[in-house]
Amino acid sequence: HMKVLKEKFLLDYKNTTGHSEIHLKDFFTRPIVRFLLLFRLGEKNKLFYILQRLYGRKFGLEMKSENCGAGLQIGHPFNITINPDAVIGNGVILTKGVTIGVEKGKSPIVGNNVRIGANSTITGGISIGDNVVIAPNTFVNFNVLSNTVVVPGKAEIHNRHTKIA
Repeated sequence: HMKVLKEKFLLDYKNTTGHSEIHLKDFFTRPIVRFLLLFRLGEKNKLFYILQRLYGRKFGLEMKSENCGAGLQIGHPFNITINPDAVIGNGVILTKGVTIGVEKGKSPIVGNNVRIGANSTITGGISIGDNVVIAPNTFVNFNVLSNTVVVPGKAEIHNRHTKIA
């Protein structure tokens, strides 16, 4: 099982840093690299799990390694929450402020190679297909087919004297 964790971390590292080989300086200069290492090691080791939780708390990262596929990329790693029952595919890109949560006791399944924009929320027992782009500030509580782009709804101005239903 350690071989699988190593492969997951190497893919996470490559996708996050753009480097195909490990550069020691990244562990000192990039907090997300340290988090990803603890994130994967914490899957099998209680001490690393505790360190990952403490380190993650510093940056507002609430997630479990077991439900995240290989090649996870975390861009601007702050305030990301993933419900422990959600399933995250391979090669997923998460950005600042993403929430993947539960609704009515059900959590989402996110496919492979999905890019989730900043401050987006995915919730409920839905499926997000493969190769999907979810634009920033998008609320998704419906199934999304593979190879699509999801954008937020159009903003509207309401007269303050008009009753809003």
